Formats: sequence, structure tokens, C-alpha cells
Amino acid sequence: MASIKREKIGLLNDKLTVTLTKEDYYPSFETSLKKHAKTANIPGFRKGMVPAGLIKKMYGQSVFSDEVLKKVEAELNHYINNEKLEIFAQPLPMDTQMLPLDVNAPSNYDFAFEVGLKPAFSLNVKGIKVKRYKVKVTDEMIQNEVERIQTRNGKMTDPEMVESDENVINITFTETDKDGTEIEGGLTKDNSLLVKYFAAKARKQFMGKKKDDTVVIQLSKAFEDKELEIIVGDLGISKTDADKYFKILITKVGLVEKAALDETLFLATYPNDAIKTEEEFRAAIKKDIEGYYEQQAKNQIHDQIYHGLIDQTKMEFHKIEVVAEDLKNFAKQQLMSYMGPQMGALGDNDKWLEDYAVRMMQDRKFVEDSYQRISTDKLFTAIESEVEAKDEAIEAEKFADMLNNHKH
Repeated sequence: MASIKREKIGLLNDKLTVTLTKEDYYPSFETSLKKHAKTANIPGFRKGMVPAGLIKKMYGQSVFSDEVLKKVEAELNHYINNEKLEIFAQPLPMDTQMLPLDVNAPSNYDFAFEVGLKPAFSLNVKGIKVKRYKVKVTDEMIQNEVERIQTRNGKMTDPEMVESDENVINITFTETDKDGTEIEGGLTKDNSLLVKYFAAKARKQFMGKKKDDTVVIQLSKAFEDKELEIIVGDLGISKTDADKYFKILITKVGLVEKAALDETLFLATYPNDAIKTEEEFRAAIKKDIEGYYEQQAKNQIHDQIYHGLIDQTKMEFHKIEVVAEDLKNFAKQQLMSYMGPQMGALGDNDKWLEDYAVRMMQDRKFVEDSYQRISTDKLFTAIESEVEAKDEAIEAEKFADMLNNHKH
């Protein structure tokens, strides 16, 4: 009868030795050999009438080896499952050379495997104190989003000259000296910017300017730090070159006429909601902004949990399972986040979502990446339900700074 011996060979490393007797594998070998005899197609013999000796000579060794190894694998898996061993990956054979399995001399065999054991941890989630940040959505935040939506859904016009910070100008940067004389071999680059992208003092130079007019600027004075970083990057230079001068040639003046706050805009933004009034529109925007910050606050809780776990000396992770339905739902949520309001234009949303999810489930990389993300989220969500979260009000700007400056 087959047996397995377990030995400790190192920290979180055990050796499993599977011992097989002839009686453990030989009956299945004989059965498998008889199946070959019934199906073998050998010239000179009718199917099913090939002598047993010839079958054994032709197929015996390979069938014998297969049956022995299949029995070893079955016994090993049964032992691991029965003993509830928590191991990493698969058991590794310890013998450097294959045992001499001889069909003509069946005997008892020993197979040794090394297994890596998962460490046991003690986790006190009740001791992890976290904050749940509550960002107040202000009227200014709502108004800024309303204007952004109006601009996104507006139409471009071609005014004769620059009249406001909201004008869009197509421009050509040409490197010059302080007096505006072009430098031979200097930089030249096209771009398109909102006038308000420039620093306040620099904007005044553009007011009243038309197509083909020029303005000479010094980068470091024409842009604030955040915008300057983007501009120098676009020009292919570094901040150490920010004192360079450029002539800006205006090649086109544009202005986006913001869309009116009416049902046409409401429908374009929220096609699945019957929004009729500006008040309802603003309420929907407020709900979206609140949802965004609630998710960010949830992420912050998970981050605090992460640091709490790292500080623990003993941790025991929850049993987390990811099933096929989790992966399908994740794929659907991903598509909805990509499409946003446009989902309403796809007709039968459920069918689109289901078809997309089925296709993504066939993508091995998607499944592997999603499994990792889902299992991690499930782990932290499970712990989140057990920790004590203290609500703390915070301004949106401070919350954004905290997220941007956070590092592990």
C-alpha cells in the first residue's frame, strides 16, 4: 500500500517521500496495456488480435512509466489535500536523475519532493486605526465641472483677435535672443494653448493679437512652474534652459463657445437619466464628484491598512477566493468606466457588456492581471470591514496634495 513520509528539512521547507509498492500501480498498468491491445493497429494483425507479448514489447515501458508517475501524482495530491498543507506553487522533485523504472522488473519505488510551506501569521485587524476622509463637494467644484462639460460639448469658432483668457491660439515657438532675433539652428516647435495657460503678466501681451502677429517671451517668466514643466518637456529641453527666449507666431485664433445649459447638454452628459432642469443637472454632477472622492477615500483606507499590516509582527491573511463571475464583472465595470455616458448609445447594454466580458475572459493576460487586482481588493475590503475608521473632513485640494505626495 502506498505511503508518504514527511520530514522537515528547513525553515518552511519539508520533504515528502512517496513510497509505492508493485500492488499500487501494477493493476492499472495491466488495464492500460489491455486497452492498447484492443486499439493497436499493427500490420499483419487484425485489430484487437495482437499478441500480448508484442504489445508489451512495443508499448510496455512507456505505459509502465506513465502509470507509475500518475500514481505518484495522485498519492501526492491526495496527501496534500487531506493534510491541508498550505504550499507555494507545486512540489519539486528532489532526485536529480529519474528512477530506473523497468517494466520487466517492477518493484517498490521511492519518490522524494520538496515543498515550500506558506508561513502562518497572526493578524490583529482590530488594532489598525484608520481615517476615512470626507471631502466636501463645494459649489465651486460643481461650477468648475459644469463649465468643463460645457466646454467639452461646445463648438470652436474663429474670432478675429485674442480677446480673453479663454481663447485658444495655435502658435509656433522659434528660439531667439533677448531682442527677438532668431538663432540659427535654434528650436522650432508648433503647439496649441489656451491663453490662460500663460502666467497672468504674459497674457496681457496676447490681448488684441491676430493671426500672423508675434510676441517674444522668456519661458521662465511666461509660465508658472506647473505649466513651465510641461512646456519645456514639449520643447525637448530641461528646466535649466527655462531662461531661453522664444518668438511666438500666432497661426490661428480660436474660441470654444460653451454649450448652453439645456436639455441637449443634459442628455449628452447623462443619456440614461431624464434630467430636465439645471438643478437636477448640478445634483447629478455633485453625485459623480462625491462618488469619485468616496472611491479615493476607500483607496486611502486600503493604503492605511497596508501600512498597518506592514507594521504588524504577525499576520494571518483571510481566505480570499476569486471566481469566474468576479472576473466577468470586473471586465464589465472596466468597459463602463471606459465608455462612461456613451454606454447609453450602445442599445442593449447588457448584451454589449456580456459579449465584451466573454471576449476578455479568453485573454490570458487580462485574466491573470485582473485576478491579482480583484484578490487584492477583496483582501483589503475584507479587512476594511473589521478595522475602525474614524471620519475626518478634508478640503479637496488638501486631499489631492496628500494623494500626490504619498509614497510607500
